Amino acid sequence: MDDRNLSGIVMNELSRAEQRLILSLMCRDNSIADIVEVTGHSPNTVRRHLARFGEAFLASHDRLVRGIAPKRVEVDEIWSYVYAKRERNVCREEGKRPPPADLGAFYTWTALDPDTRLFIGFLVGDRGYETGLAFFLDLNSRIVNRPLITTDGHNPYPDLVTRTFGNEADHVVLMKEFKKWYNPETGESGNKLTCLQKVPQNQTKADLSLASTSLVERLNGSIRNSISRFTRQTYKFSKRLQNHIHAQSIFTLYYNFARKHHGFKGAERNYTPAMKAGLTAKIWSYDDLLDEVDRYWQHKAMQPVLQVVQPRQYVPLAAGQASPLPYFVMYSPNKQEAKVHKGSCGNCRQGVGRKDGRAGSNRWYAFETEWAARRCAEALAPVNHSVCSLCVAGQYVKHGVRSK
Repeated sequence: MDDRNLSGIVMNELSRAEQRLILSLMCRDNSIADIVEVTGHSPNTVRRHLARFGEAFLASHDRLVRGIAPKRVEVDEIWSYVYAKRERNVCREEGKRPPPADLGAFYTWTALDPDTRLFIGFLVGDRGYETGLAFFLDLNSRIVNRPLITTDGHNPYPDLVTRTFGNEADHVVLMKEFKKWYNPETGESGNKLTCLQKVPQNQTKADLSLASTSLVERLNGSIRNSISRFTRQTYKFSKRLQNHIHAQSIFTLYYNFARKHHGFKGAERNYTPAMKAGLTAKIWSYDDLLDEVDRYWQHKAMQPVLQVVQPRQYVPLAAGQASPLPYFVMYSPNKQEAKVHKGSCGNCRQGVGRKDGRAGSNRWYAFETEWAARRCAEALAPVNHSVCSLCVAGQYVKHGVRSK
């Protein structure tokens, strides 16, 4: 078999039938161990194809699900974890394999069009403001109309919607109040929803009866039911964050384009969400999904390989060496400080300084332009570099602008 290098993934190319089988099992709630047992391939082969499919499907979703005009959008987050639920559960004994850098709880931000059931977008990260901002910026780039966005009472939502959509969206927050209950006869206990309040966040004229998060909650249930990595109380959780994202990407494209949605009635009962949203005219097969994979990797293979630019090496002046160039950089190894001076600067003794070559003494670098000298100073001392306030900046720090 031929070897193919796919974004650093060196893998044996399987036949189309073998790839179709692996992809169908990944879309049908099967773990890597289950796929290994059914197909007979090694776990590494299955993981490589997981990365191959996941990266291609994420790019296809980003390209295809755009320019949509949903009347309503429901947003929520779904909890999961990678490697371990929390840091204290990680074993860091000597001699054992170190854990991955990304571990612990992760949230998948999800957005759904409840009318077409289209899975608009997702983002895996924490539940904080920065991740939410990236998610809503991506969501705004896909929508071309003014939707009604419904969220729960998570604190960042109002500011995130205002910051990304501005006045181009209506936002309603569902505030839920729960009350604990206990049955002394049976010993059962739980939480009961006692109050549901719909709070508009801007001066919207939208119908509040349309505000709901029921269908995006149902989507979260489909995610847990279709991706074994999200299933609670099992050993199928993700061990690597990147594989977690790949599995979510595979489900998203399969859900939108290849899976008939049972919520549609009448003539649309055999539609997929992408067909209902007008993004495609047919139900995609596994071969159509694999065509997207081949198209992505063929296009990526044609892209020029980026060359790694080696950092420039700066050579200091030798001990006692003078230079007629108009700019100098004085670098102090002891202070880890670099400063740009002009050659005529009296503050640095006209660029003479100490050039005796002793260990730990200042080093001098000569340049033709100020821009080149600034680049050298930044490279030598990324944290503590500056320009001379006397000759370059033209002003004193404490005494204002220097008179000329």
